[in-house]
Amino acid sequence: MLACFVTRPPGSLGRLIVCDVPAGTLCKFRPQLISEIGGKGTLSCCRLAHKHSPRLLPYRVQARNRKSGAHLVPYPDWVLLLCQRSYEQAYCLPTKLKSLNYRKIKYGGLSQKVFSFGKSQLSGYQKAQRPLLGLLLCAAAVSSSLMRFCKQRSGTSALDECLADLPQGHLQRVCRIGVSGQMHGIMFWKAGQGCQWTERGTRPTFEPAEVSHLITWQDGHCSSDLLALLLPPRSHLSVATGFGCATIYWYMENSPGFLKPYNAAGTIQDYVVAMLCGQVRPRMSVHNAASWGYFNTTSKSWNADILEESGFPTHLLPEVVEPRELAGETCRRWHWIPEGAGVGAALGNFQCSVYSCMPESTDAVLNIGTSAQLSVPMPLGFEPSDSPDPLSPVACFPYFTSRYLAVAALLNGGNVLATFVGVLARWMAELGLEVSEAVFYPRMIRAALSQADTNLAICPTLFGERHTPERLASVTGIGASELSLSHVTRALCRGLVQNLHSMLATGRLEEAGVTRILASGSALTRNEVLRQEVEKVYPFPVVYGKDVDAAVGAALVLLNRK
Repeated sequence: MLACFVTRPPGSLGRLIVCDVPAGTLCKFRPQLISEIGGKGTLSCCRLAHKHSPRLLPYRVQARNRKSGAHLVPYPDWVLLLCQRSYEQAYCLPTKLKSLNYRKIKYGGLSQKVFSFGKSQLSGYQKAQRPLLGLLLCAAAVSSSLMRFCKQRSGTSALDECLADLPQGHLQRVCRIGVSGQMHGIMFWKAGQGCQWTERGTRPTFEPAEVSHLITWQDGHCSSDLLALLLPPRSHLSVATGFGCATIYWYMENSPGFLKPYNAAGTIQDYVVAMLCGQVRPRMSVHNAASWGYFNTTSKSWNADILEESGFPTHLLPEVVEPRELAGETCRRWHWIPEGAGVGAALGNFQCSVYSCMPESTDAVLNIGTSAQLSVPMPLGFEPSDSPDPLSPVACFPYFTSRYLAVAALLNGGNVLATFVGVLARWMAELGLEVSEAVFYPRMIRAALSQADTNLAICPTLFGERHTPERLASVTGIGASELSLSHVTRALCRGLVQNLHSMLATGRLEEAGVTRILASGSALTRNEVLRQEVEKVYPFPVVYGKDVDAAVGAALVLLNRK
């Protein structure tokens, strides 16, 4: 299985990486070491030796082998071994083998290990039977992380930088391109004039031409007063500021001249697909259409009659296709990717993230990072209502194969813990003691682990929630014996999980047939107290360390396409 996905080293715009996953394994890895492999007669690989980081980290680590430069591959439980420079065989081994030789280095404050293996040590472990990179199918996924850079520079420049790092032979094998990106946002262009194809050395590429800037989901121009004036959609999903249709309404009201030059629109990932395929009218997946608002996911159609009644420029709405469909084929060679390669309709990054780690329909996926999300696949045949419920804490988003994901998307997660740590650091500074915030976090966790229970109750909604923005944080049950750091940290972690449970409770998961929870996210994996509280509240087996990566999901969607 050959997969491509984007990474983001610090200070750069990302790198498009090709990796080979041997059949039958569940590992994912970053094969940056497909550049130089170590000394003669040995196999070299490496892993991140940082136990609190079970997912692929968003930066690249480099180290030096004795005879050549080798990239370290951050990966928690497995390592990929490539046989010398021919890369004709690949092995996956558990890193817990006591016989492995390694040396430690320090990079970015984290301890890294560089492993070396003799061929005699590979006996009995799985070997990829086909030559590495010798497969006929390659799905290249454009990660949503790329899209965040478009405020700073052209998104296509970011893509070009990624593709320029890949060898010609890799790109010439590509026959399908999968794309995912942040939903809700919008950009405009002139159909047929959206880009200009140019030559960069020997690599053809396209550059934006008659296009607007990108308006992301974070856009806050649409006030609650403007949204209240809009006709209600015939959809189970509400319309909010930052949604594509709401943004168009704002321009109609405040700057109608802005829209006049353009006759095509889409998310930025839809733009990339349209340019690659040479489409006059973009083809948008159900994922992105639902994220714009005024789209009925049951009939899979725009609320054209409602929009036309208010004078909405419906000619800007893209054609909508199923998430697994190909939008078209590359209209010409792109870098070294051949003309005629299939291009999938751009997908939502959220759905692709879940797809990347959910092997069974009975799995729920929990991610607690800066914020928090708990996703549950709805039973086949489930259909949402035709009207939104703005007070519901759970939203249902279209997934794949006509199914939906019920999602509790919280605004409060690891950001609350980070705020608490920041408060402690500021208090110390006010007392004349300068202590790094990095010192507080592990000590907080250790203190809370010694405190199994507390009567202190914290409602941690510092940032409100989408369905109850006015409900902010509070503390109750304050007694003289509950003012220690251990009590407060335990109560804060418990409050975060209870807030999640209040939005998507155990009963709802049981109704959906959930049998286990796949958990990930930096706040969760670094915090044993938070993990304890999750296991107390949800009576399901919890599997930690599942990698969540939208780009990997987009690649897998096309790889698994029938």
